[in-house]
Amino acid sequence: MKTVIAGLLLAASIAAVTSAQEKKSIWAGVYTDTQADRGVVLYKSKCVMCHGPALGGAIDGGPPLRGLEFFVRWNGIALNTMVDQVSALMPAEYPGTLKRQEYVDIITFFLRANGVPAGTREL
Repeated sequence: MKTVIAGLLLAASIAAVTSAQEKKSIWAGVYTDTQADRGVVLYKSKCVMCHGPALGGAIDGGPPLRGLEFFVRWNGIALNTMVDQVSALMPAEYPGTLKRQEYVDIITFFLRANGVPAGTREL
């Protein structure tokens, strides 16, 4: 019985932490500049051809990743969901071919490019 109660308490505490993390605002410094720097390098080698050097999108390519369209597209979406969706679709020719951390790093570059402040802990 004690084991069951301990297990339930552990599960509840994990759920509480997960819930708290999901509700943390991107404006609270959820990534580091070093991480976004890694994202820049990856973006230039994997994404720039479709989304443009200034993340403004391309006429025949991907949508803008900077500005109002970016915020409208991802408004209310948890970052882990964003990573899942981006990895399922990108790069367009070979979706899901990057490591999860690479997708995360690229997304932190998007955040920085959109004026979201860096913090002291990596996403």
